[in-house]
Amino acid sequence: MPLFVKLDAAGLVTGVLRHAARPGPDWLEVVPARDQEVPAQVVMRPDGVEVLEEAHVRAFVTPSGTIGLRDGPAGLVRLSRMRAEGAELLSRPLPGVLTEEVEGWRITDLPQGAQVEIHDLSGGEVLARVMPEGAGAEVSFSLTDPGRYAVEITAPAPYLPVTHLMEVS
Repeated sequence: MPLFVKLDAAGLVTGVLRHAARPGPDWLEVVPARDQEVPAQVVMRPDGVEVLEEAHVRAFVTPSGTIGLRDGPAGLVRLSRMRAEGAELLSRPLPGVLTEEVEGWRITDLPQGAQVEIHDLSGGEVLARVMPEGAGAEVSFSLTDPGRYAVEITAPAPYLPVTHLMEVS
């Protein structure tokens, strides 16, 4: 049974459905994307394909009303965490990179508008809420008391929220 996705204006997947036929005109069928040799450079347009110049390039052309998925078969939950870029579905990015350091932890590469919350799971409270300014911002923190903690990082679309669980002994 084919898979169909519904996209919002920003290209984020807002609905995923496994259905025998297209559920409506605003749903796109997901097809496996395969690189293929084509004898011209092509550009995807809403109304079809435009040939730009003669050349041998690797390209993927989707039929009208479909969208290509590069990573092979995917579950419904995984599809809901994707975004459209042209005629392909790509995984939505995660905000920031968490690394452990000698004196604590550091979150780097935070996008504009990101927010970091540190939760004490044992005590049930929010220990910190940080909203760094500017893209590429960093946040450093340390946890000295033994316990279980959650570090939640959120950012505006297309970023997905992420939660890191950690235990300090």
